[in-house]
Amino acid sequence: MRVCLVAALFAVGCGSTHADVDAAASDDAAADDVGVDVTPQTCQANTDCSQDTFCAKPCKTIIDHPPTCQPRPTCDDAGTQRACACDGHVYDSACLAMANGVLPAPFASDCPAPDGTFACEYIYCDAGTYCQMVHGLTSQPDTCLALPPACVGSTDCACFGDAGCGTCQYVPDAGFRWSCVID
Repeated sequence: MRVCLVAALFAVGCGSTHADVDAAASDDAAADDVGVDVTPQTCQANTDCSQDTFCAKPCKTIIDHPPTCQPRPTCDDAGTQRACACDGHVYDSACLAMANGVLPAPFASDCPAPDGTFACEYIYCDAGTYCQMVHGLTSQPDTCLALPPACVGSTDCACFGDAGCGTCQYVPDAGFRWSCVID
């Protein structure tokens, strides 16, 4: 069951919905109830796994159990949000990182930002946009939104007027970041 929770962290990046993740967790729970062993093989490197799986080893120790071999996803609809991976490379999506046998890194800032972009917690924003991070009981994905015309060339959060949510910060060489908390 713990493996499902780790896999769920990354499944949405591969085109899965929360319903797909919930269904998979339910299937695993049902298998546990009937005595079927659903424990994946533990590993330390991709060479410990079969060709169609990879060693899901986090870049930072954030889990309390050993890494396991997980299926390599197919990325028919990989998405457009670039992802930093544990190998220090930026992939076109989290799904493509896992298809290449590497888990996404916890933060985009764990990799050098591609030219013309800056890190926005888990994603990269292009020049001319700002980073909006929404947290709380109803967290939403981080997003990059177009800068209001009044903010182009500015370093003062007041350029947003009443348009922003929460707390604004200007970060040199990165741009504006809005951190919003929704309870």
